[in-house]
Amino acid sequence: MIRRLGNGSMWTTYFMQTGRLTESKYTISLRRKFIYKTMAKRKTLQEADPKAFQTMLAFEKYLSESSLSKTHAELIKIRVSQINGCSYCINKHTKEAREAGESEQRIYLLSAWREVPFYSPEERAILALAEEMTNIAAHGVSDAVYNQAVELLGQQYTTEVMMGIIAMNAWNRVGITTQREIES
Repeated sequence: MIRRLGNGSMWTTYFMQTGRLTESKYTISLRRKFIYKTMAKRKTLQEADPKAFQTMLAFEKYLSESSLSKTHAELIKIRVSQINGCSYCINKHTKEAREAGESEQRIYLLSAWREVPFYSPEERAILALAEEMTNIAAHGVSDAVYNQAVELLGQQYTTEVMMGIIAMNAWNRVGITTQREIES
């Protein structure tokens, strides 16, 4: 049974399931867009706290000086941003990946990386680790995923991958919270 409940001028669709109302993911997405367009513009991290922004840039400096390859870094940034739903970061990093020579096909199929043969064993280990670390509250990071990454990448490179994943999750949270708008 579908019911429509009004909240001022904003309508939200609810589905009746087992005696309680739950909001659909589609509606949440629509509501998020509606809220973004109706709320006052939020300050960027750089505007709100330049010192905090510099701390994030120091994180990026560490990563740029690490041995993490550009391809691996961009795959991490795109996949983590897809999981977190950060449209600003998805847009930014898919453009950067294309500019760095990444194929359209691999970018388009990144969310289905397990089902296609276009990613190396190392990239698959990185993507599995990125997914588990990004969704860490669900079940942590499994020994199988962590050990596979260390086996294929080595401990140092795995640590650099982990830091890339942590940094991208942080940027996503900043971008979503401050409602960064996509640049054309």
